[in-house]
Amino acid sequence: MVNSKQWVYGALSVLCPVLIVGAVLALQAVAYSSIPSPSDPPNDAHRHAALLMVLAEVGQLLMATTVGCLLGVILAIRTLKLQKRWFGIGLLGLIFNGIPLVFLAALWIRRS
Repeated sequence: MVNSKQWVYGALSVLCPVLIVGAVLALQAVAYSSIPSPSDPPNDAHRHAALLMVLAEVGQLLMATTVGCLLGVILAIRTLKLQKRWFGIGLLGLIFNGIPLVFLAALWIRRS
């Protein structure tokens, strides 16, 4: 018999980063909708402000990806504990969430 908790935890571990990043993108679309986005800013001050805004949005997305993947790894480990074999949705969730975390950790280590 298949444990229903393992499938719930496994599905949440795979969907968690996608849902969190999607929520951040929706929040950015709503929160920053009043800011005009001309194709060519009129002067250097607007260009610098646009660059800082892009950096802030990218930083928010990196943090959301990190939090979502960490939560996904925790749920994937919980799924691996519940399932009887290694191959399954728990391993898929662990791989799906582990690859971005390894990439972000490599960037962080390389920078420091």
